[in-house]
Amino acid sequence: MSQKGFPSSVSLLLACGVVLAGSCGRKHGEAVADAKRAGESVAETARDTARQAGDAARSAAEKAKTATDDLRARVHSEMEELDRSLPDLERKARKLRGNARTVSQQRLEELRKQTEELRKSARDLKTQAGDTLEAARAEIGRKLEKLKKAYEAAASELAR
Repeated sequence: MSQKGFPSSVSLLLACGVVLAGSCGRKHGEAVADAKRAGESVAETARDTARQAGDAARSAAEKAKTATDDLRARVHSEMEELDRSLPDLERKARKLRGNARTVSQQRLEELRKQTEELRKSARDLKTQAGDTLEAARAEIGRKLEKLKKAYEAAASELAR
């Protein structure tokens, strides 16, 4: 139960106790009716609190799904752009000779590994639990930025 719902529930229970204590001098039937009304009030408050909690949970899940879908779309879009630049980088690397070619081939292999890691992380994002989702999204964002910088560095190096 939420912190907001807890004090109101406690106050309702206290009200029930006061009603019962005050009804000692009245007829038994009136005391039972008062207790029943108090119990129904507490039950209604509990139902309202549960509905509010359910609404909040659905809203949070919907926001998380939207944020995740947006991130996956961004990753997909940027990966397509990076994938289009890879053949040009490979062609430039093949033209190099000696140590420069070896270093370029190693850099391209590292780009491929980073690309695959990012794709796997984006796929895994679908199955992340709510408590780890934000951390996973942040990690994917970092991986994407790192990969983009690696592509830029490789392109810059091969342009020389």
